Amino acid sequence: MDDSESMIDNESKKLAFEAVALVSNALKLIEIKNLSLFRFGSSTDTILNFGDEMNDAVGGQLVEKCTFEQQSTNMVEMLDYALR
Repeated sequence: MDDSESMIDNESKKLAFEAVALVSNALKLIEIKNLSLFRFGSSTDTILNFGDEMNDAVGGQLVEKCTFEQQSTNMVEMLDYALR
């Protein structure tokens, strides 16, 4: 999830959280449990590892960790992090 300041505009922050919830619930319905979630901006951080269950606690961590205060988006670092 993009955790940069640009996500605060035009309700992007709300839509991003809703999209994560929608995708997570859809994957649960078809019994797919391999979901990974990380936040990125000037730095990248894992919120949910592959194989871990998406639940209310993880949703709380997502809301807590995504402050949308990172001042830039380092796409190279994000892609490198995702490929590890």
